[in-house]
Order: sequence, then structure tokens, then C-alpha cells
Amino acid sequence: IASPWFSTAFGLIGLCSNLFALCVLLSSSRKLSSRARSSFLVFLCGLVVTDFMGLLVTASVIIPYHFIKFAWAEVDPSCHLCNFLGFSMVFFGQCPLLLGATMAGERFFGINHPFSRYTSISKRRAWSILGLFSVLPSFSFNPVSVVTLCRVYHDRESVQRRRDSEVEMMVQLVGIMIIATICWMPLLV
Repeated sequence: IASPWFSTAFGLIGLCSNLFALCVLLSSSRKLSSRARSSFLVFLCGLVVTDFMGLLVTASVIIPYHFIKFAWAEVDPSCHLCNFLGFSMVFFGQCPLLLGATMAGERFFGINHPFSRYTSISKRRAWSILGLFSVLPSFSFNPVSVVTLCRVYHDRESVQRRRDSEVEMMVQLVGIMIIATICWMPLLV
């Protein structure tokens, strides 16, 4: 039986980490003026916000349960709280997966087809295309993008055109893909 302090500590660490990440992302988005980078940051901010909200909503039910040890049948005889918790866990579990897949698609087209991509994408449009992809496109787009980026980096003619921001974004996407695979694929299967 887990201690209530265990879930409280990990919940607080997760919430503080997401707040820190959001502060860093907001400060970096003010410094950068690149439209392609800003759409990626919008998706990344959405990923951090949904993860924060998921932790906040689920922890507000789970942590009191661990401290009080209330009987679910007495507190919630019609199972509304249990259904809400289940819905929250599924919803906030799927949002980061969909955002990660959308980010993979955005970077795929940004790296492999930079001139055919609409360059002045607005934040409103970036938000409206959340949820178009799922886990499978991220597994197809990310490896192709990484291979293409490696070819560009090792190509002698393109040594002058360093793509540090693309490398940083691809490292983030690969990390998100690995974390999503480890955490959510067993639940999805």
C-alpha cells in the first residue's frame, strides 16, 4: 500500500516541473520571431498545459482519497466521481499523445518540405489542427525526419547552413515519442 505522501510528492513534482517548463517556453517564445518555431512552441505549450491540467485534475481526486481513505460507494453511490476520474485520465492521457503526433507532423513537413509549408501560420490555426494525428504518424514521421536531418548535417554542402533549432526540436520529439511509448502504449494496447 503506497503512502499518501508518495503520490503527493510525485504530483507536486509533476506540477512544478510543468510550471517551470511553461515559464521557459513562454520566455523563449517571446525572444524568437520565427513563424515555424512559433507554431512548434504553440504545440509544445499545449502539451505542457494539458499535462499540467491532467495532473491537477487527477491529483485533486487521488490525493484526498489516499489521505482520507473514503469509501467510494458511500461518497459516490452513483459513480459520478469515478466516471469523471476515468474520463479525465483518458482525456488528459490522449491529449499529449495527439499533440506529440501533431508536433511530429509539423516538423516532418517543416524539415522535408520547407518551401511547400505555409510559412505564416497563425496561432489560431495551429491550435485548430490539434488532434489530427495520433500515435502512429509520430512513429512514421519522426524517424524519417531524423534520417533526413542527419543527411543534411553530414552533407558537405550544407555545413554552412547549421540547423541547430531543428536538431533541438527533433531531440524533444524523440524524447516525447519514447516517453509516450513507455507510458501510454501499454494502456492503448
